[in-house]
This record gives sequence, structure tokens and C-alpha cells, in this order.
Amino acid sequence: MQRWWLAIPILMSTYGLVLFFNDSLFGIHLGLFVLIFVLLFVHSKSREIVVDLFPVIFYGMIYDLMRFIPNHTVNPIHIREPYSWEKALFGFDWNGVRSIPNEYYAVHTNTFWDVLSGITYLSWIPIPVALMIVWWIKDKAYMRQFLFAFVATNLIGFVVYYLYPAAPPWYVAQHGFELIADAKSSPAGLARFDAYFDVGIFQGMYGANPNIFGAIPSLHCANPVVVAFFISRRYGWIGVVLGIVYIALMWFSAVYSNHHYLVDALAGFGVACLGILLSLWVMGRKA
Repeated sequence: MQRWWLAIPILMSTYGLVLFFNDSLFGIHLGLFVLIFVLLFVHSKSREIVVDLFPVIFYGMIYDLMRFIPNHTVNPIHIREPYSWEKALFGFDWNGVRSIPNEYYAVHTNTFWDVLSGITYLSWIPIPVALMIVWWIKDKAYMRQFLFAFVATNLIGFVVYYLYPAAPPWYVAQHGFELIADAKSSPAGLARFDAYFDVGIFQGMYGANPNIFGAIPSLHCANPVVVAFFISRRYGWIGVVLGIVYIALMWFSAVYSNHHYLVDALAGFGVACLGILLSLWVMGRKA
């Protein structure tokens, strides 16, 4: 194994110091640090697990650190523009008014779609992680290619967040086109899932999210595209069908829950394609 794995404890320590000096080092972080350091040094086999899966850990670290530099402090926030794009591309006449899908679904809800959308939204990380574990056991080379595409897609998405901070549709529904930089995040339509099961899953997830102006691209809509591509290559027509169904469910859930416009989903599709192409190029050169 290459000695570059020694960079992992350095990165983890740097991450820990940033959290410590920002009064954000919690028990869950300490537990993660202990686990990773033990796996790195206890045995070469356990070290291999950490090295292979570290890109996902690195992605999680970057996502966590983004809260210290909200994207709206870097570039202007776009509120009206994404809404106008949505209306121009996907608007339709409803009761004599030009409307967008989000506005229609805001008043056409039912429990079945509330529950299905919530379950689908919760799957956006567990499904890729499950595939990584399965493919790590069965085909490490394929897992690494998938992992590269997944992480690349999300990191490219993070860059776009900072280049083009964009308000989600629930923000427009609550605040209109007025800029409120310190507005609180919202579970939007996913609050109905919480209410039905009497839980606070989405309230907790979105209530702690300081980067609310990260609607474009939708990474919730991007990740299923990566999943669909790799399961299609691996499992043939069954993978194609499952992949298309997963994409359709996630894209519908994103719009139905009022978290994203369809233009956000299309941007996510573009970011996913870039991540996949980058993975095929880089990992193909290594093969």
C-alpha cells in the first residue's frame, strides 16, 4: 500500500483543530477520530478499509466545514432568477395563473406521497454507501470508480454552491424575493413526514443547516444519477430500470417537498455527468 495514507491522520487532525477552535468539536467527532486512528494503525487490513473509504470521510469533512463560511458571504444570493427560469421552462397555466410545479404540489398533497418522498429523500446517502460496501467486498476496483464519481459529483456541487448561491423554492414561498441572509433553514414539505410519524428527523437535519442558499445544483437529484449509471453498468437492464425509477422518485420528491425546482435537478444531472466522466477518465487511466 502506498505511504500516502499517512496524510489521513494529518487531515483528520487539521479538521479536528478547526472544529476545536470554533467550539464545534463534539463527542461524535471524537468517536470518529478514535475509530479511524485505531483502524489505521491496528492492522494493514483495517487500514485498507479506511484508505479505500476515506474519500467519503473527506467529503463529509468538507460538508461539515462549509458551515463556517456560508456561501452567501462569498457571492450574491440569487432568489428571483431560479424561480423565473423554472416558470419559463416548466410553468403552466393553473386556474388562470402561470404557475410552477412547486406551487401546484404545495396545495395538492397526500399522505402517501408525503411518506414516499420522505423515505426517498432519506436514501440519498445510505444507498450509495450500501453500494460502496457491497462493491468493496465484491469488486474493489469498481467500488473505487463509483466512489470517485460520487465524491467528485458532490465536491463539484459544493463549488457551484459558492459560485452561484441560490434560494430554494420553500424560501420564496415563505419570504418572497426579499433577501434575508440570516433566514433559518426549513424542512419545507418534508415536515409532513415528521408530523405523520411524530418524529423530528427532517426538522433536525434542516434546522442545523446554515447553508440554505445551496439549491443549485440539487445534489439530492445528482447522486441518484451516479447510482443509476453504475448499477446499470453492473446489473444490465435490471439496473437500468431500478436506476430510472430511483431518479424519478428523487426528482419528484425534491419538487413535491418544495426543496428544489426542476432546474435545480437538471443542474444536478449536469454535475453528476461531470463527476462520472471525471471518474471514468481518472480511474480509467489508473487501470
